Amino acid sequence: MTESLTKLVQNALEQETDAAVDELLAKRIRGQLIAQGVDADSFPIDALIHHIRSDSVNDFVWEGTDEHQAVTLDLHDVADEILDLADSVDLGESVTAFAEDYASGVLTSLMEDWPEQRAHEDGVLSGFRERLVLLWNQPLTLFRVLLTCSAECFDEYAAVLGRSRKPTKGDDVRQALFYVFGRMLRTATAVRILLEHGIADEAYARCRTLYELLVVGSFISHHGDEAGRRYLDHDAVMLWKGLKREIKWGAEAVPESIRGPIEANARAAIRKYGKSFGHGYGWASKFLKNKYPKLEQLARETLSRGEPPGHPPFYGDSSLQVHAGITGAIGLAAGGEGLLAIGHSNHGLEEPLITASGYIAAASALLQTHLPSQDPIERIVYAETLAQLAERIAEEAMACAEEVERETFRRRKLREGS
Repeated sequence: MTESLTKLVQNALEQETDAAVDELLAKRIRGQLIAQGVDADSFPIDALIHHIRSDSVNDFVWEGTDEHQAVTLDLHDVADEILDLADSVDLGESVTAFAEDYASGVLTSLMEDWPEQRAHEDGVLSGFRERLVLLWNQPLTLFRVLLTCSAECFDEYAAVLGRSRKPTKGDDVRQALFYVFGRMLRTATAVRILLEHGIADEAYARCRTLYELLVVGSFISHHGDEAGRRYLDHDAVMLWKGLKREIKWGAEAVPESIRGPIEANARAAIRKYGKSFGHGYGWASKFLKNKYPKLEQLARETLSRGEPPGHPPFYGDSSLQVHAGITGAIGLAAGGEGLLAIGHSNHGLEEPLITASGYIAAASALLQTHLPSQDPIERIVYAETLAQLAERIAEEAMACAEEVERETFRRRKLREGS
């Protein structure tokens, strides 16, 4: 292991302190040598300071002088001088200048040591992933199969959209779902990477995004082209909101050539669809007869069909890993040990695996329903295949979780026995 950043900073401060002390010692020694008629320029002051620092009880002997010559030095009050010097320093500018100067040196040392540290970390991660594969290989492999099938579905869907043809009914829905499902695949890829590195809680947090996208996609699919067009046009509103936030937080002046069209497009969309269109889910307000709709209302009308009301329980649990509340600190990776896990862990992978698989399978099946040329029987078989794959992932994930729990229990017993 290389030295940590904390240790490097401590070393830099110690070196600076030592240098300041040595400078004061040299000044005091030089003055007393001159007072006793000793040639201070030829005297080995640095060697004497090293002798003092070594706490040696022997006399200091130097070459090149009369063997009977002796020098007496009084250094007892040097410590008081050091304290007086510290009290006289202007901590405002001096400390800032010192920090900037030495931070540069510390950073240089840090980067010089990094190749060795990285090799160590890569070795630790490699060993962990080997153990992870032994435990979780089957459900993780099946999850990759599911994502590959979903990506193939998206590629086929994108190819259909890319073909030039006359406008037809369903175009706006298909265009909107193209963006929604594309984001789902991107998020699912992040979930896979996190799971393959044993970071269950952050993967679970991304499942919340998958759920929200599936809710939106299902809502658009249910309400047709008008919902799709409103969803696409709402981009103008959100771009304008984002630009206003940047301006409010002191961003550099945005040229009128950029700001003007963005604002004009947003205002035009709000004039077209109504004042409520300017809010977060304003694009869905018409269908819910609510000026300020929330995601929960979209979910109630599509996924849950009104019963039970609200989001599923997982949504609140995964949200704990998104927000900063204390409850999210001890998450899935702790494995019931009540410990704060900040790195890789074999625990908790089943929850995000099961949740993400279900939403990706449902989204892929939904996307298939909007391929204009597909045979209805093929569509049903496709959806059933993905559903069975998601179920198999859930079964394998639960089996792995039980094995991890048994292994944890065995290790706990061994610790207690020792």
